[in-house]
Amino acid sequence: MVLFAKNMILFLLIFFAIDSLFGIVFDKIFFVQKRKLTYAIEQSNESLLILGSSRAQHHYNSQILADSLGLSVYNAGVSGQNIYFHYALLKSVLYRYKPQIVLLEVFDIDIYKTPSGWNTDKLSALYPYYYRDTAVKEIVDLRSPFEPYILTSNFVRYNSQIPYTLSLALFYKNTEISYTNMGYMPIDVEKHLTGELANIVEEKYGGVIDYNKIYYLRKFAQLCRLNGIRCIFAISPIFENISTMKYLSIIKNVANECGIEFYDFSNESVLMNPEYFKDIVHINDNGVDLYTSKIACKIMRYK
Repeated sequence: MVLFAKNMILFLLIFFAIDSLFGIVFDKIFFVQKRKLTYAIEQSNESLLILGSSRAQHHYNSQILADSLGLSVYNAGVSGQNIYFHYALLKSVLYRYKPQIVLLEVFDIDIYKTPSGWNTDKLSALYPYYYRDTAVKEIVDLRSPFEPYILTSNFVRYNSQIPYTLSLALFYKNTEISYTNMGYMPIDVEKHLTGELANIVEEKYGGVIDYNKIYYLRKFAQLCRLNGIRCIFAISPIFENISTMKYLSIIKNVANECGIEFYDFSNESVLMNPEYFKDIVHINDNGVDLYTSKIACKIMRYK
């Protein structure tokens, strides 16, 4: 029994030593890389920040917005993330500076109860920043009450990042493609739909409202208002009629309650061309230029 205890203590000491060394090395590799998320959290200083999921990342041409508005712009949209992530990103940014305008592309995953992969699971993308940012810690802890203990291990913190981090170092000169182009990632115009606009007859994810997400959506808007930031909720084009969807009315209500702007371009007639869409919810580069120009005009109109 005594021997077992000694061996266990020795094992734990070796494990913690290796884990600590791994953390030191990987922190240096990870944070020297030019990553979109690291830039957004720790370095961004633009006047207009765009936040949201892949629909934000692919639907807002930063250069067109910058040229139209005469402002510096960064598209900080991140694929697959919802309001929890966007709130953490906003709060992190506000520790450093206050942008003039924050535009949040809002979608159904910000309102409904979703499968774990579209709920809090993807917050693991924030693991490397857990001990660097209190806003990140607040949101990551929503995953489970055990996160503060689990993430004491550097192996856990970087587990999902190891292959990508190494490939970025070995093959891409430590620079993400999404880091460039002011954060905007275009979708090839050759990828487009065919057919006619569809009417949705069923709510996605069963239409079950996640009131914790709505709580953070309100907090997002209130945080902007509290810091004197112009906050805009927007829904970019969708190639199906969502006018009867519950999430649309909820977003409108939250915007009205919080006294912020809401721009609904979901079924903008001039943009309902299948050649502008890669799939039902993503517009390609042709559609993006037109949409970005239209929303830039609206932003200017209500300055």
